[in-house]
Amino acid sequence: MKRSKAGAKTAIRAESETKPEDATSMASALERTVFVGNVPVGMHRRKLEALFRPYGTVESSRFRSIAPAKPNLSPKAALLKGLWHPARCTCNAFVVFKDSASVEQALALNGTRVDTDDGRQVHIRVDRCSSASRRIRERSHNPCGQGSAVETDASMRAPEGVREEPLRAQWDHRRSIFLGNVPFDANEEEIRNLFSDCGPITNVRIVRDSQTSMGKGFAYVTFTPEANMDLALGRHEVVQLRGRYLRVQRSSARLANRRMQGQVTIQPDCSARTWALKPEKARRYLSSCLRLKAQVGIN
Repeated sequence: MKRSKAGAKTAIRAESETKPEDATSMASALERTVFVGNVPVGMHRRKLEALFRPYGTVESSRFRSIAPAKPNLSPKAALLKGLWHPARCTCNAFVVFKDSASVEQALALNGTRVDTDDGRQVHIRVDRCSSASRRIRERSHNPCGQGSAVETDASMRAPEGVREEPLRAQWDHRRSIFLGNVPFDANEEEIRNLFSDCGPITNVRIVRDSQTSMGKGFAYVTFTPEANMDLALGRHEVVQLRGRYLRVQRSSARLANRRMQGQVTIQPDCSARTWALKPEKARRYLSSCLRLKAQVGIN
């Protein structure tokens, strides 16, 4: 019995460690892959590949981040049966090219309008996946997983045939705004329409849960250099989305990493500072603020 347990531990340890040659092959595959966000969930794979074929030879494509209509239904079964969540009409996809040179050319499709089954149009988000190749190589030399945290969510996952590794989300925080208090069932097109008059938008990204593919309550909007970000920042707690006032702040890489690690950012009424606390500490802090208000008679 002891031998079987020791053998199982050895097998698990061997599977968890990434060999240098495996890391090289995974990195090579990711350098030839583009991430496509906000894809209509009913879009056929052939139509998706035909969209990218003018930029190079397409080897394969995969759909990801499908939100099933039923909790006991797998994302793959939901895609095959057409039983996806009615509030999640878009998904993500990965397109793998034959050579990495096609990836840079395919980035020109970012922001392209694509027709949906119900006659609407959505803007797809196209980004490179090569940012994860460097991290995979680092992991092969650092199997203990030491290093800085990486922003991950359901929208950034490895394509099929490549080991599941969190991909580093790429966007320019200097030209981005952070949106808080976003409805969980909001979509990218609704947010784009709210800020379209502030200038050209590069992409809209809603951070989603890795299990349900539904929104986590915050999002990012990236503008082009000629856009008026001050106009967008002036809509803090002014603009509404489905009856909820949005918090509009400047995007920060440091705070983005904290949010992706499960921390929350709150701004109590009785303090001018912005506190970044873990959920349990945030609840205790807010409770103490309410007790203090009750003691001094503040409404």
